[in-house]
Amino acid sequence: MESKEFTAKTTEEAVRLASEYFNLPLGRLKVEVINAGSNGILGLFGKKKAKILATPTDANSTSMEVREVMRELTGEETSKPSPNRQASRTYTNQGSNDRHGETPSEEGKTTPQPESPEVLESARQVLVRLVDPLDADANIIGESTQYSIELKIDSHEIGILIGRRGQTLEALQYLTTRIVSHQEGRPVRINVDAGDYRKRRVESLQELASRMASKARGTRRPVAIGPFNAQERRIVHLALRNERGLSTSSRGRGEVKKVIISPRY
Repeated sequence: MESKEFTAKTTEEAVRLASEYFNLPLGRLKVEVINAGSNGILGLFGKKKAKILATPTDANSTSMEVREVMRELTGEETSKPSPNRQASRTYTNQGSNDRHGETPSEEGKTTPQPESPEVLESARQVLVRLVDPLDADANIIGESTQYSIELKIDSHEIGILIGRRGQTLEALQYLTTRIVSHQEGRPVRINVDAGDYRKRRVESLQELASRMASKARGTRRPVAIGPFNAQERRIVHLALRNERGLSTSSRGRGEVKKVIISPRY
């Protein structure tokens, strides 16, 4: 497919230009950062603009490319899993913990505080800039809860903003979270929704988990569902954590894995 270079003051702005040029959502662009840009000395001398190479991808592409762009932007290195690391984890109704946050942990628990109005508005403005190439008329509202910043998009282009299986929405949430966390110098939890997609997705996954749990009990055999991303797997684990006689585990490698529902005797 056609590739094209884009230059702007920041990598974020260059990605937006690419999205506008190809008229594609962020989740369907493969982006290579050629130069992350520099503010120079005292912001006056030696300034360099950011340059990227953008290539449209097919509809089956995930937001992995977007994650790579943000790793370049924030200077993070892509972590590689250890070859000795197990590919699956098991959860029971006693509530096992997971390093990737698929199930809640009680250790070191502190009372979260809502983000300040300034951080909330900063997050909203970042999302406005990201959504603008897709729908300039979209309305974005936000609120700061005890656990996260909740941003909701009201748009006539809901289908485009959600994308196939929520991939574009996931990319928007990831980009917003990475940019705001980078600006604040600390992790900031941000949830982005459009057309109540995430709410409906949670309800759908909970219903599926309940139905497959009944099947596992009835057949007395493990049942595999998915594959799901980490957030979706967490929903399934939590939905079944209080089910007696059942355990759930994540199986597979990479970010997308299956959930195995197993009867316990």
